[in-house]
Amino acid sequence: PGGGAVARPEDAIRGVRSSSVGATLAADADTLLDAGRPDDARRRYLMAARSYHEGGRWIPALDACYRALALAPADPELHLLLAEIYEARGWAELGSDKLLLLVRLADVTGDPDTRGRACTLGAALYPGEPRLAAVCG
Repeated sequence: PGGGAVARPEDAIRGVRSSSVGATLAADADTLLDAGRPDDARRRYLMAARSYHEGGRWIPALDACYRALALAPADPELHLLLAEIYEARGWAELGSDKLLLLVRLADVTGDPDTRGRACTLGAALYPGEPRLAAVCG
């Protein structure tokens, strides 16, 4: 009724599992941060963000990314994941802006691997985006 899509049970289970795992990882990250282990906390926040994102929980995924970015603002893994989350939410301009900034950061720091990964992700998520094509082409 109502023409809405019916979720498959395995999708619902995956979402619940991802949320549970994400919450546990985020709590672990908070504990690690309180214990004075910011690098370990950043990695745990990243894992939490990925788990939330896989489960379709974009608000906690963004929260975990932003907490990690407060600890390591230049971490390319976080910027790449944010671009994926933005694209999944339909925020194409924000996602492509994120990748453009990451390409520029990689150019400044002399990191061709990160630059290549950002350009590859940009081509996959935002094909034909002229600003990305100009810097990555």
